[in-house]
Amino acid sequence: MGRELANKGVILITGVTKNMKPKVMKLWDLLMLRKRFIIETVFD
Repeated sequence: MGRELANKGVILITGVTKNMKPKVMKLWDLLMLRKRFIIETVFD
């Protein structure tokens, strides 16, 4: 599913849990991930 979305230009951004290795993110993606609750509230 992730590859199909990537082919269409959609990028999935997920948070890091305790058992995951940290990954490098763009600053914009990191800021939007922090604002995730607000964004989800607006769309609901």
